[in-house]
Amino acid sequence: MPRKITLETMEARLEKAAKKKASMKAEMESADKEFREIETAIAAEKKRIRNENLIKLGEIVCRYYGEEMTAESFEEILKKERNTPIENKQEVQESVVHV
Repeated sequence: MPRKITLETMEARLEKAAKKKASMKAEMESADKEFREIETAIAAEKKRIRNENLIKLGEIVCRYYGEEMTAESFEEILKKERNTPIENKQEVQESVVHV
């Protein structure tokens, strides 16, 4: 014979489920906040690394081409080098870079 669930039992179960739902919602919001913070930290670190790399590249360009080198001038140098046949590239690199 199936047992009958009383209204009070159902209401108690509903209240327990509501508390569990609220607790899980709070936990999910906390996890979402932590996720966003970590995501932001990763993006900031990637940007810092990129900026550091660009600064180092800029320092190298200035060391070899002088402080007056502009981005446009350097780009023109690179475009000319790209049009150089592959067998001549080593000669161009050795003549341009004085280590």
